[in-house]
Amino acid sequence: MFLYLKMVWRLYVKGETMGSSALVVATGVQSASRLLPKLPSPQVLSTTCLNFLAACPPIEEPILVLNGARDGPINNLVFPTQVAPS
Repeated sequence: MFLYLKMVWRLYVKGETMGSSALVVATGVQSASRLLPKLPSPQVLSTTCLNFLAACPPIEEPILVLNGARDGPINNLVFPTQVAPS
């Protein structure tokens, strides 16, 4: 689960206080509920991850491609060997 929370946050990391105007939580729903108990539990949607081998990547840049239109069977696409070839 990924949550992008746009509000003022005070983060306590290793005894240090840090301020932030946004926070990204990338964890499972149960862990997010324990970390942020005041937030309502989100609806859980299932997903499928497919991995495949291609002779050459169709995109040369080391980027994550996102489907902002939210249509079609693919939400995101990445070519790990473009980011870390070895």
